[in-house]
Amino acid sequence: MDTQTCRSTVVAGEGAGGPYGGMFSIRLHFAVLAALCLSACSTGPDRRAEVLARIAAEEAAPAVVVTDETIGAIESRIEMPPGARPLAEYDRYYSGVRLSGREGVQGVLLLRRWFGDINRDGVAPVEGMANVYRGGADALPIVSDGGCAVVTLYFDLAAQEFVELHREGLSVERARAVCNGVA
Repeated sequence: MDTQTCRSTVVAGEGAGGPYGGMFSIRLHFAVLAALCLSACSTGPDRRAEVLARIAAEEAAPAVVVTDETIGAIESRIEMPPGARPLAEYDRYYSGVRLSGREGVQGVLLLRRWFGDINRDGVAPVEGMANVYRGGADALPIVSDGGCAVVTLYFDLAAQEFVELHREGLSVERARAVCNGVA
């Protein structure tokens, strides 16, 4: 719960008309809500230090290199999600990323007939691979929705396997690549 939500909840005095009514109820509810909000809104210094150290270590780590061979391995093994078009109909963008400290590749596949004219600043075509581009994670296209016109995937370099992602909505079913809005 964020600080603003805590303040709003406490100031509003939710539950002021409780079973005891009057000022006692307001004070009791205020005290209980204040205690709950303060405990939910704070994170211990050890946890903050741990998170900051992890972020600093990942930022200091060398960039993840995505080779032509890695892209070839990904493309030869990808299973398009249900509802997606064949791989050849997509422009494919790949970038090196860190996945919980492990080296990996993020792939964003855009259906060419819908997104063929997007700006490709920051990515370069991969020689010998039609419609395949490579660049930094900050240069990958970002599309907030698009159904299966946008497919997302992650590949773990050390394990040489796809990171399974949850499919649509609240499904517990997992897949190697998912339509956008899921990952």
